[in-house]
Amino acid sequence: MINVKIIGIGGHSRSLVSNFHGDIIDIVGYYDDKGSNEEFLLGKIKFSGLFEAIDWNSKIVIGVGDNNKRSFFYEKMKVVAPTLVHQTAIINNSNINSGSQIFPKSYIGVNSIIGSNCIINTAAVIEHDSIISDNCHISVGTIICGNVHVGKNCFIGAGVVIKDSVTICDNVTIGAGSVVVSNINEAGTYIGCPVKKI
Repeated sequence: MINVKIIGIGGHSRSLVSNFHGDIIDIVGYYDDKGSNEEFLLGKIKFSGLFEAIDWNSKIVIGVGDNNKRSFFYEKMKVVAPTLVHQTAIINNSNINSGSQIFPKSYIGVNSIIGSNCIINTAAVIEHDSIISDNCHISVGTIICGNVHVGKNCFIGAGVVIKDSVTICDNVTIGAGSVVVSNINEAGTYIGCPVKKI
């Protein structure tokens, strides 16, 4: 088990603690700009300081769901961020890069690549030969069919379905429940079935 400190005390941070603390990692402290929060895990984890006090040379887990904020913290790290894979996730001969977090019941198919600093949330499915580039958040229950390429800094909402052999460029947000059936070549926000840019 690795001793780490966690950044943030919001929803994503609490999910990390409930799914990984005491199993893969031992969270020994937390940083947050809101200051100390005695209610955070009933005070079991020690407040380490505001964001300005972060020791970038120590082992840190980023407990922030927002891609831009997570990227900001990740770029400051001087130590390789731990990769977290929940024991119920299924990883089939795929490459998971540093700082990525693979949540319970997720499935990553053969020959897929998950970039650095990604979140693959609960019960997401990423099928064979797919690439999820750096700093992406794949939300709960998303289904990404085979041979899909998702660019950097993308947020794929809960329950999205992406058809096989689709390419999505960098900096795309896809709203919850949407269906992607063709390539997305322009950054922006997309919703619907099939998706349209808004």
